[in-house]
Amino acid sequence: MNNSEPRIVKTYFATNQFESTFPPEFIGARGKKYIVVRGCVATINNGYIVSDLCLHASFIMRDAYLDHFVNFVNNIDNGSKPDKYEYPENGPKTFKIWFKDMEGNEITPDAFILKLLLIYES
Repeated sequence: MNNSEPRIVKTYFATNQFESTFPPEFIGARGKKYIVVRGCVATINNGYIVSDLCLHASFIMRDAYLDHFVNFVNNIDNGSKPDKYEYPENGPKTFKIWFKDMEGNEITPDAFILKLLLIYES
């Protein structure tokens, strides 16, 4: 590989905020960028873990079905491929996440952690 060829970078990003800023290296990268959702854990009602809580995120720019639905929260990885989303080169620096139940009612968790894998060329 010569110095002019792009290098693929994979780095983890975790947040427990409803609005977060992507790392500047990810935002500034040229070429294809991807967000892989590795997992999200959340508690509601004083620490209960439920399985019918849905994660939604503004980083889904295309095919934003069910109000930008990403996946169910508190799911154990059963060996399936994680959710992977292409992120546009000039996408926003920040993103928002929110939670709903399966009926579409907004839910505010007591606490949560979202773990993402960011993939980009440098």
